Amino acid sequence: MQEFEQERISLEDGLVEMDTFLSSSRLDSGPFLFGDQFSLAECNIAPFLQRCCAILQDLTEPDYYLPVHPLSICANRRLVYLEKWIRAVLERPSVENTRPPDAEMSKKRLQLQKRLARLRQQENE
Repeated sequence: MQEFEQERISLEDGLVEMDTFLSSSRLDSGPFLFGDQFSLAECNIAPFLQRCCAILQDLTEPDYYLPVHPLSICANRRLVYLEKWIRAVLERPSVENTRPPDAEMSKKRLQLQKRLARLRQQENE
């Protein structure tokens, strides 16, 4: 559980840093890094965001109720710039059209949960 907590904190810290970057470096002309223009940076990060949001949505410790889903963390920590950016990237039609099938995402989520269960078991031994 300690490793899970450390990783959750690391994820949350990274999201806070990204929100700080977005809040200090962006013009309020649009939801993307370059205003209304969807950039190569968003093209590169979109697959990671899709998988991150899909795989982490149900991943929580049984006795630990803090979310690990990026949008939940954004809401809880009031990371408004990051939340707006994540939603804009994920809702873009070209990104939605390249999203892996739900069955594939569920399979990956189960693989991750099994891997984490093994790590937890090793940690408790």
